[in-house]
Amino acid sequence: MTIRTTLMLIGMTLLGLAFAPQVPLAQSFGPDTCVQGFVWREACGRGDHVCVTPDIRTQAQLDNAQADARRQPGGGPSGPDTCRQGFVWRDACVPFDHVCVPVSTRTRAADDNRHAAERRQRPQLVVKVCQWRGTAPFCNGDCPEGWSKEWNASDDFHAKNVPAPGAGNFGQSCVTGTKALCCRFQ
Repeated sequence: MTIRTTLMLIGMTLLGLAFAPQVPLAQSFGPDTCVQGFVWREACGRGDHVCVTPDIRTQAQLDNAQADARRQPGGGPSGPDTCRQGFVWRDACVPFDHVCVPVSTRTRAADDNRHAAERRQRPQLVVKVCQWRGTAPFCNGDCPEGWSKEWNASDDFHAKNVPAPGAGNFGQSCVTGTKALCCRFQ
């Protein structure tokens, strides 16, 4: 193989990697997955996906258990959800979170709501990389461990119909057997 051919193959491979499709990596709990060290608050039910430290979630559960004891018996200006003296609505999930808590807990809930987005995992982009495996003329293409076989072809004509950006040059045609198009995500 000449230097010019080698350089051309390297250039085509790099060009293929540059245009390889990027896909978001799946997250354990969907788009609301918390960063490490944080959990869903669930103060207002299972749909409350604000990420907080585990002790804040535990406190929210304790506050929920004390909800009835912290309401004014017989109600008051805010109806049956009026809080006793020294307590205010938590308002973690505005407008319907009427659990009565100390003022510091409501302040903390508002702060947690403000920081919600930065406490969620951001999807990571991964690149799909593909390459033809098998040596002509007697091809017996197989994929190494960690790669998946997506296509087989015996010549460049059939390889051109494969939707695999970045697969690189097919090379010489096979007299027997096929080459394997092997792909993995990086």
